[in-house]
Amino acid sequence: MNERILRLLKKRPHTTDELCWELRAARSTLMVAITRMRAEGIVCISAWKYTGSSPAKLWGLGSVDAPRPAVQTKEERYERRNALRRKVEQEERAHLSKQSTARRDVAASWF
Repeated sequence: MNERILRLLKKRPHTTDELCWELRAARSTLMVAITRMRAEGIVCISAWKYTGSSPAKLWGLGSVDAPRPAVQTKEERYERRNALRRKVEQEERAHLSKQSTARRDVAASWF
């Protein structure tokens, strides 16, 4: 399993869930392998990524861990969530505007 983990991490850093999905492995099995490789200095926490309410570790190659981000205040959490909501709404509006500009050729529908 170690070789497969290293192959994935050479491409880019992955979260634990992404590694579980790619390797089709149980989280506990994966964490045993990562813990061993981390103790040997092969794998480290390369960055942190917000995937939900708390930051997730991005595992990468190396021996020095990235510092954990500071705990967010309530206002920071709301701002992050609202920014994500605004982004999704913009994408939905863009998608709907593309649909409304594509009109059917009425003359061509007679053929």
